[in-house]
Amino acid sequence: MEKQMELPFSYPDKVNNIRERMAKKKYYDPFHQEINGQLNFSSEYQSPKIMPNNGKLPDRMVSFSRRKETQRTDVAIHFYIHDCKFSGLMSFARKYIDELRKYQCVIGPDFSVQPQMPLKEKEYIIYMNKKITAWMQRNGITVISNVIWCENMDYEYCFDGLPRHSIIAINSTGIGRDQRSKKGWIEGYKKTVEILKPTHIIRYGAKQDGELAEISTYFPNGNKQMTNP
Repeated sequence: MEKQMELPFSYPDKVNNIRERMAKKKYYDPFHQEINGQLNFSSEYQSPKIMPNNGKLPDRMVSFSRRKETQRTDVAIHFYIHDCKFSGLMSFARKYIDELRKYQCVIGPDFSVQPQMPLKEKEYIIYMNKKITAWMQRNGITVISNVIWCENMDYEYCFDGLPRHSIIAINSTGIGRDQRSKKGWIEGYKKTVEILKPTHIIRYGAKQDGELAEISTYFPNGNKQMTNP
């Protein structure tokens, strides 16, 4: 019978090679240790705190995936696109800091949440949207908080850490014509207004019944065709 190896034993050299390759990824920070060390957190849900923004309102928006198609910097960069087009922000957020800093402002990330997701998964995604937003702000980027919710059970934590009396952004492109989705969206919208008391709302997507149009600026869905290049 072959003798069993005694522990501990050395791993093959290829493991060290993997470590070397990972070390070369300059911006790789999967556990966000660098990000966590730069942020302030709320006392209730330990959400990253985002400071209010009441600066100049954008009059043009360009998606993150199409930012290199325009030479303009007087635009707002948004993430109202499929998650796969900006998934690198989760682990490589630092890679984009210098580039995004040159634009007029950036709308906070919009990693998607769905009703069928487990509660903890939704909490994590909403948390990450806020964390990256706060870190961008901490590193000199002018950011507008993107408010995300999915169902009324999300209200307890989704607003935690977000700024009150500030410009915020809200997306409606995922609603479509489904009446249940529209009903849930307007309920969440009204709760957002009640809790955050925004000074202005950047609205991406079609206008919905019951909105406060007098404090809103509307931008159409430009994903199919670039708007205001």
